[in-house]
Amino acid sequence: MFGLHFANPILLTGTALGLAPIIIHLLFKRRFRVVRWAAMKFLLASQRKNYRRIRLEQLILLIIRTLILVILALAITQPRLTSSALGALGMNRPSRHVFIFMDNSFSMSYQVGGRSVFDQAKSVARQVVDSLKQGDKVNFFLIAEMPKGIIKEPSFDLRSVTEEIEAVTFSHTSANVPASLRLAVQLIMESASASKELYLINDFQRNSWHLNEAAADTAFQKDLAEISKECEIFLIDVGRPNATNLAVTQVKAGGKIVLVGDVSSFEATVENFSTTEALKAVVNFYVDNRKQGISSSTIQARNRALFQFNHVFRDSEPHVIRLETETDSLSLDDVRYLVVEPRETIRVLCIDGGPTAASDKGTTRYLKVALAPLGSEANLSPMSPDVVSPFALKPSSFSDYEVVIAANVALLTDEIMEALQSYVYNGGSLLLFSGGKSDIAFLNEKLYLDGKG
Repeated sequence: MFGLHFANPILLTGTALGLAPIIIHLLFKRRFRVVRWAAMKFLLASQRKNYRRIRLEQLILLIIRTLILVILALAITQPRLTSSALGALGMNRPSRHVFIFMDNSFSMSYQVGGRSVFDQAKSVARQVVDSLKQGDKVNFFLIAEMPKGIIKEPSFDLRSVTEEIEAVTFSHTSANVPASLRLAVQLIMESASASKELYLINDFQRNSWHLNEAAADTAFQKDLAEISKECEIFLIDVGRPNATNLAVTQVKAGGKIVLVGDVSSFEATVENFSTTEALKAVVNFYVDNRKQGISSSTIQARNRALFQFNHVFRDSEPHVIRLETETDSLSLDDVRYLVVEPRETIRVLCIDGGPTAASDKGTTRYLKVALAPLGSEANLSPMSPDVVSPFALKPSSFSDYEVVIAANVALLTDEIMEALQSYVYNGGSLLLFSGGKSDIAFLNEKLYLDGKG
């Protein structure tokens, strides 16, 4: 009604309580008996002098009592005026529709003087919201790998918007500004507000803008041109010029399989993302939270270095490898983890496609001797080969082996082919040796799949 809305309209019936003081007044108004006696004449004469004042005081008291009950009932219903109602009351200022896109990528955790860049971004966003008036509305999105809507629908509740800004945290992904601008174009075009404003709060990292390709650059400029026709654009840079940062970008084991009792190597790649300074990187090597090594090197600006560590595992339990640099202003990328599970042996499945899979006559007989010269029981080799005929294979045959070797195999069923593809896809190793019985065209067709297999 006239732009006035109530959160609990059914409670408006409580305004009827405002009649209670009036009813009580009327009920008790005539409950006295008139007795005339001489002494009262003096009192009545005095009362007539104050009659108007007393009646006015009583009327004011009655109105106050009535309004207390009515206002209490209205307060419980939580009445709110819409922006159209505010316009009807003479507030002809055009309402502002503000779109806030704030970067929450991991680079925003960069610390400056004990305060993160992300904290500064939130402070800027709060200032934007504080500048708004009743009737203005806000959309609030975070910029990560893909834009995330915190307040997707326009909100008039500015206090709630401020609370949402306070509650957000940064992510572990990089920002994608072009994707956010494409979304902003769509939202701005759909808005019917006369006054539109876009606030893009970002640390302006090069990789978050993705302008390396000419096509992407053209599309980005087109989005900016479309937005600028419809609204004002405010690009707010909260980044730090010439920021220094070392990051552990990769950790890997020297070999695919880690063996118990063998020397295993681990390699960390550390990059210097600074544009001007050479930085000294100190890398610590941990196994199960126990420090096992340390190494240091100076890395030039925009360059990288490799750090290698060795370790011997004494059991086959899973172990957590941690390689980290000493903490800098961006601590989130200073550490990387790797979980390894050392093996006592490397189980190898040999699929023998020869006339017989017998160990002394099969195609893989020499391969088996090479893998385990004196047999698996001699413990001279970590390899433990098993030989099987193609006809004895089952889809579940491969799960217990680190390596599968198919030698001189002619044909395999579709079911076995699918199991092999799944085995390789999940990290297994497959070796194919052709022979006189091998159907090369068949294997290429079923396994290679024109480079997609």
